[in-house]
Amino acid sequence: MGDKVRRDGEFDLCVTPNDVEVHTPLRVYDDVQDDGDDLERESRQRRVPKTPSDSFQVEHRPTLEEAPDGGWGWVVVVATTLMFIIISSMLSSFSVLYAAYVNHFDQSVGAIGLVVAMKLLCLHFTGALCSHFVERYGCRLVSMTGFTIAGLTIFVGSFANTLPLLCVTYAVTGCGVGLSYLSCMVCVQHYFTRRRALASGITMTGFSISTLVLPPFTRWLLDIYGWRGALMILAGIHIEGVFLSALLRPLPCQMRARNPPPTKPREGHLVAHLCKQLFDVSLLKDLRFMLYGVGTLCSAIGIVTFLNHFVNRALSVNIEKYHATYLMSIYGVTSCVFRVVFGFVGNMHLVNRTIMYGVGIFSAGAVSCLSCFAWDFPSFTIASSLLGVCAACSASVQIPALVDMLGISRIARTAGLLQIFNGIGGLLATPVAGWLYDWTRDYRVPYYVMGIIEALGGATVLTIPFLASRRCRSKKSTDQSEMQTTQLNDAA
Repeated sequence: MGDKVRRDGEFDLCVTPNDVEVHTPLRVYDDVQDDGDDLERESRQRRVPKTPSDSFQVEHRPTLEEAPDGGWGWVVVVATTLMFIIISSMLSSFSVLYAAYVNHFDQSVGAIGLVVAMKLLCLHFTGALCSHFVERYGCRLVSMTGFTIAGLTIFVGSFANTLPLLCVTYAVTGCGVGLSYLSCMVCVQHYFTRRRALASGITMTGFSISTLVLPPFTRWLLDIYGWRGALMILAGIHIEGVFLSALLRPLPCQMRARNPPPTKPREGHLVAHLCKQLFDVSLLKDLRFMLYGVGTLCSAIGIVTFLNHFVNRALSVNIEKYHATYLMSIYGVTSCVFRVVFGFVGNMHLVNRTIMYGVGIFSAGAVSCLSCFAWDFPSFTIASSLLGVCAACSASVQIPALVDMLGISRIARTAGLLQIFNGIGGLLATPVAGWLYDWTRDYRVPYYVMGIIEALGGATVLTIPFLASRRCRSKKSTDQSEMQTTQLNDAA
């Protein structure tokens, strides 16, 4: 723990003894900006030397935005990685359970696709709604609550006898893991600054490990216990997430920043006040964020279509069922390895993470289209591996790139609002792809359509840096014009 720097009777800043080196007495004038919507205080300090001889001395005091970049943060990274394995377990296992649901409920491929679509919709929309609760109550409590809800719901869902009841089970499960998902993402971002992309890349390997392990594990459970028994065991796995969530220890600065004085809304403004607490609607006016969100939506459409239909596509060309399941494991291996690799790449100073994110999405869309030419197990293996690499490129920098654009102080709300775009993509992907197959009886059609949409999403994200550079040039030109005007007025 660091020492506390006292200012006006309050402990506002966290510092370690090595962070402060005082050479001479300084007079500090604080210009504090408080935002009722943000739970973190952003302090900007203007230092004026007491004497002219002290003008070269600089005192460094870290702000609340600075993170330890290690220490307990690595424990959080390991715990979050394991929790991401659990969070994505129901999605990773669905490609194997898909055929079992179709046979048991005697429904079309498109209708069964609504099951996982409801889960993804609720997962990501809950992430958007719970950002306020993460800021208010902390990542640990919210994550523990989410895993408890998910585990109990999956167990109850194992007794479902109708498709609507199974849809409700997956939807409520999505709400539970949505609480845990956002909590894990936000906690890691707060613990790291310089190594943020690396830490994010490591934690995102949890999704890849889940894709590697869960399909064959679920196939084994399905052959022995049936889909009901498989769901019961998955319910127990989700309960393990409650104990892992206990490791999401908040930073001391976050503990002091939490629980701000409540503000009572005026009469007639209760709904507006609630919306303001749950959503940072100002982001919807930010063109950069909206373009980023559209790209994320298109990426979700492509990736979810691949994960949920690739096994069935392999089975449709007479690939043996266990070999078809191994395709998802191959995707998981390549994605796991390259998420760490791209995490290192994203930490390099010369790398623009937004461009890296857009390239990953565009490449994944192109590979999805090219996968339609696969005809046997080796060619399917190549397609699965390439898509794992592309997905790793975009996933490892998704949140760090968002922090680069909009800052760490609003990460809970920006990441939460971004989940709405993910939720819409997840809602559309599986059922629409299923209906395209039901209509054409050819799995290549949905892969062409979804791949083109994903590639367009990547192109959308790639426009963001160019818009930003154009804005900077325009501002620079305006400043120069104002300077020249001022100089002419002074000369006159």
